[in-house]
Amino acid sequence: RDANGRLTGVDEGWLNQGESRVRSIVYNLRYRFDAGDLPLIDLDGSGNFEFRVSATQILEMSLQRYAPNSGHQFAGIRVDGLGNRNSAAFWRSYNALFSPLPPTPEWRVNASLRWFRDEHTVHFGVRWHQGITDLIASWDELVAEFGPPGTPATPLVNDHGMDTTTWTEADACTDQDRNPYCKIPAKAYWDLSYTYRRPDFMGFGYVAGNVAMRNVFNAKPQAFPSGVGYESYLDSIMGRQLFVRMTVGF
Repeated sequence: RDANGRLTGVDEGWLNQGESRVRSIVYNLRYRFDAGDLPLIDLDGSGNFEFRVSATQILEMSLQRYAPNSGHQFAGIRVDGLGNRNSAAFWRSYNALFSPLPPTPEWRVNASLRWFRDEHTVHFGVRWHQGITDLIASWDELVAEFGPPGTPATPLVNDHGMDTTTWTEADACTDQDRNPYCKIPAKAYWDLSYTYRRPDFMGFGYVAGNVAMRNVFNAKPQAFPSGVGYESYLDSIMGRQLFVRMTVGF
């Protein structure tokens, strides 16, 4: 501080940071078959179909914010944010234990069915994410380390005037004013496109035209009174979108 007592700078010592850990499995499946192989209907000569699925399963998305030898109040505490939004109200110091983590649904899946015949291609696909909670992801770890709210050493406090001494993490909504639902529901977005590609056309190597519609059924995320009003890391408020594109090859 200066001679008048005004703050002029802050010195903060070095602090040993912890580590983050991510484990995941990616699954891919592709199956192609002739239209004539479909049962019950005769589609011989009607082209081919291709079915694809790509799925990501997150097994762990954890953070040890402060190293065990850092001397910090929360040293050595590891929090797994799997299945949680990992958003936090800034005034709680213990939210730093998980807030650097992204929103992490356990499952995200992209699937599509394509039809091919000569110059024609039709694509119908879906993008889906599993629902997540919007909870204080460090609650159970802090209760185990320091005790529930009301314990002299615990940093946890009674929230929104409620008695939280018997809460588990499943009760610990991050902030009921910002997201009263305490969760982000699962959501699917369906897409449709058609492409016509003609080779050796009008002196060009190929000409291709594409018409595509994203979010065919105009799905909208659940709104809540915080930030931009939805979780932009997972969802979109753009609604149904139409695209038209032409590509020329030489």
